[in-house]
Amino acid sequence: MVKVKIVKEEDLIKSLNISGHAKAAEYGKDLVCAGVSCISIGLANALNKLAQNSCNIDIDENLVSIKVLNSDVSIQTILQTGIIQLQTIEEQFPKNIKIKITEV
Repeated sequence: MVKVKIVKEEDLIKSLNISGHAKAAEYGKDLVCAGVSCISIGLANALNKLAQNSCNIDIDENLVSIKVLNSDVSIQTILQTGIIQLQTIEEQFPKNIKIKITEV
């Protein structure tokens, strides 16, 4: 299962961690994993290109970790867009992806 952990503080996204495998199909043919990967990498690329030095981004096998260092409206909009896309996948494949939002 893909696990998405979102941490918010005062309604602002502070961090986003995406890890795991969807296991919706055999390795290399899993469209749920492919969709999550595309959203995750696209989100990281958008932050790198449009909001340089505002986030600490780590990408490794089975993990995308984004920690917001300096937030503004555009960064929150980019992050929220990615979260909405992930929630859309979760609605269709609830056995393969779980999103947890924690407010601190």
